Order: sequence, then structure tokens, then C-alpha cells
Amino acid sequence: MANRKLELKDIVVFMERVNSFETDNASVGYHTSFKNFWLNKIENESVGGGSILSDENIADTSQRVYAILNNWNYYGMLVEHDVDNIDVIGKILLACRKSYATIKDTDLLSVDFAATDVRTALKNIWNEFVNLKDGTNIMKVGMPLMLIWGQTPAFTAPVRNALLNGMNDANFDEYVGFLVALQEILNQNDILVDRIRSNYLSRFWAKDGEFGLIQRITTQEGFSNWEQAHPNRHIPYGRYFDMDAWIRGMAM
Repeated sequence: MANRKLELKDIVVFMERVNSFETDNASVGYHTSFKNFWLNKIENESVGGGSILSDENIADTSQRVYAILNNWNYYGMLVEHDVDNIDVIGKILLACRKSYATIKDTDLLSVDFAATDVRTALKNIWNEFVNLKDGTNIMKVGMPLMLIWGQTPAFTAPVRNALLNGMNDANFDEYVGFLVALQEILNQNDILVDRIRSNYLSRFWAKDGEFGLIQRITTQEGFSNWEQAHPNRHIPYGRYFDMDAWIRGMAM
């Protein structure tokens, strides 16, 4: 394992970049659309072990994913002759359902990338998205998987500039290697994990009247507080690395 210990000043700057992402004119739309999708994911999956890819939810999820990816300039990858783009996304998400069920309650902090079931699930998802037209391999997978799982950066151009020195394409093993490197950062920096968790609870949940959602879900599940009910499961660590890298990459 590589030494990825950060100094406190580096953690402070990391969180400053994350905070600036929410208000940066160029990125505010990305923040809002992800946040709204994530709120919907939590509401559907926190109570009763549901899934955003269940029969009940997959049509709505496909529409949401398509709308966001289209807004995030992903649309060039969806063009397939006369096939409706939303149908393309719907078919891919349906094909990913079983694989998503394997990883949906895991997080970047603790998921075992060497485990056969996890690796197989990620490889299946990789294969479904990587065959889309145009675009870089790693972004074709990273963008939608960041939405539905939250534990990977999207790997848009600014993020690739910051994390991968501008590298555009990668194979599956290289992609998992990137995620393992980010996991090592989390595992070696408890302060960073604590800062992300605190930021997540305050910025993603305690604003604009959304705290009512937390209270409702927490009460339904029989817990006394949100952190007790969900200490780690739904913190999108990959999204945090994405926000930090996006700000850094835009400055390059």
C-alpha cells in the first residue's frame, strides 16, 4: 500500500475546494443535479431495503439519469441511430440491476475491491457502459456510476486533468486501480473522513427544508438520529474526490 497520508493543511484545502464547488458559477448546476438525484436515491433505498433500479423505480431512475447525463454533455455517447436515448439508458440500467444490488450498500471507505462479487459486479457495469458510442472509456462509466453509486469520480476532463494527468482512456483494471488509490487516501486519513462526513450531513441534508426527509426516514427505520441509522452507507466519497479534482482541474 502506498503512503497517502495527508497533512492537515492539505485536508483543509481539500474541503475548501469542495465547499467552493457548490457556489462556483461553472459547477453549481452539477452540484444541484447530483444533490437532487442523491436525495431521491436515499428516499428510495433507505426505507425497507429498496433499490432505484427495482421494477417500481427503474423508469423514473432512467429518466433522471438520462436528464442529468444529457445536461452534463454526455449525450454524444447516447446516440445510437434511431434509438431513443432514454431507452438506451433504461436498457443499460436494467442490465446492471443485479450488479448494482451487489455494490449499492458499499462505500469507497470499506468496499473490498479484491472480492470476487464486487469485482464481477463492477466489471459487468463497466462492460455495459463502455460500449456506448464516443467518449473516453473512464468517463462513460464514471459519470453514471457516480450518480447511482456515489463512490467513483465522474472523470470528466477537469477531473482527469487533476487525478490522471489528462489521461483519457483506461481499461477496467486501471479504473479499479484508481479507485483503490482513492480508498487508500481515505483509509490513511481519518480526519479527512470525519470532515467529509460532517460536510455531507450539513450540506447535503440540513438545508432548504430537506431535513424533514432525514427525520421521516430515521423515524420510519426506528433510529433516534440520522448518523446512527446511516453512519457510512450513503456518503458519496467518490463525489467528494470528484468535486475537489474538478476545481483543481479547472485551474490548470
